[in-house]
Amino acid sequence: MSTTQFNEMFARNLRYFMDLNNMTQAELSRRLDVSESTVHSWLNAQRTPRMNRVDQMCALFGINRSDLITNDSTKEDLDHYYYDIETRDIADAISKDSELKLLFSAARDASPEDLKTVHEMLKALKRKELRDD
Repeated sequence: MSTTQFNEMFARNLRYFMDLNNMTQAELSRRLDVSESTVHSWLNAQRTPRMNRVDQMCALFGINRSDLITNDSTKEDLDHYYYDIETRDIADAISKDSELKLLFSAARDASPEDLKTVHEMLKALKRKELRDD
């Protein structure tokens, strides 16, 4: 893979995770303590960051280094769909329940507490429905 191809792939991946986390260029630059023009150059495939910056981004997004530096066209299927581990675990439990599966994607931005509450409410409704039958 050429340097240009790598830069373009990295830019796509970075943009994906920024979008997934509703993060702006300004916020990323602030959180990484780099200039906005540096982030701009990464997102426009002009440069790629050093590995210490890649590692900072990985910690920030809750992802693996390979998520940023490899070509993966199936980003939606990443284990890191939910960037909060607790939320991801709760969402995983919900997604395995065929009757609650529709909530899986709708709840991506929920906090762990909100997701737990919704899950408990739905389980209670399901139990009530079974009692009423």
